[in-house]
Amino acid sequence: WSPAVRQHPWAIRAAAAVQSSWRIPARDAFGDAIESSKDWNLMLIDRVQGPWRERCGQFIEQALQLHPATLVMLQTPLGIIPYTLEDLNPFAHFTGPRHIWTFEEETLDHDDWASLTRIDGRTSAKDGLALLASIFEPAAEEDRPTSESVTRYLDTVKVRDKLLLFTGLASGTADAWLDGCTFVKSSTGRVKNVIDREGRHILSPRLNDGGLSLTIKGARFLLEHVEHGRCTIPVLIMDEDSTPFIRDGRNAMHGFISEVRGVLIPGFPCLLESPDGELIGHGISRCTNDEVQSMTKGIAVSVKAGVDS
Repeated sequence: WSPAVRQHPWAIRAAAAVQSSWRIPARDAFGDAIESSKDWNLMLIDRVQGPWRERCGQFIEQALQLHPATLVMLQTPLGIIPYTLEDLNPFAHFTGPRHIWTFEEETLDHDDWASLTRIDGRTSAKDGLALLASIFEPAAEEDRPTSESVTRYLDTVKVRDKLLLFTGLASGTADAWLDGCTFVKSSTGRVKNVIDREGRHILSPRLNDGGLSLTIKGARFLLEHVEHGRCTIPVLIMDEDSTPFIRDGRNAMHGFISEVRGVLIPGFPCLLESPDGELIGHGISRCTNDEVQSMTKGIAVSVKAGVDS
């Protein structure tokens, strides 16, 4: 950490990516439709660094079970992020002195929300819930969602927010795609694989950096929505000579890329097409658009899977 950390290019890029892609959820944990940010009660957790899921997760799930229309945000040294992106690098991996985790009131417009409640992340779940109860009347017991449904709600919104961030999928399209999905989880309860309502593996959140990896079925879905203007995931058009190698799962190399549609960001997923517009693979970008134009050697995309002809 340093006082100038927010001027670093990687910090600027990370904060801008979250700010430009994130959209408020369409529903709260009670299943009620929320049409505007002014209908959400914002709960901002500060004075604690990650891993937030371990330090605040139980309190957050209990709070969502008791209070409708509650949206949880986290104060980080790089700015405020939604709790649903709590494992995202670099926010989750940041360390530094305690004061850099304190709420920066000038960065948040109170008028955008129904209310704002600041919670010290170091307090116990019991004390945090007591503070909320002193401000908002908890929902009647018969109206409260179960703990299992709150967990599922958070899991779904976490995947949805990563789709918006890493693929540029429209929020309504993401909500519809994830409706009825199921999850395969790790021993610690984190989502490893996302299975759609038809039983197909479509996505895998990356546990090491909070990123997102696709499957071939997921890539096909996104490409369809790129063509209809509902997704902005970048698409690389490979030349004819490299197409069979990409289909075999080989990495995409500089010097064999004919065109890039969209904005490449290192660490973000992208799709690979043949010259005739057929999906031939997907992977994780290791370069920017400018580097594609200027470089003639090296790996441009780490291909995760090729698509047979």
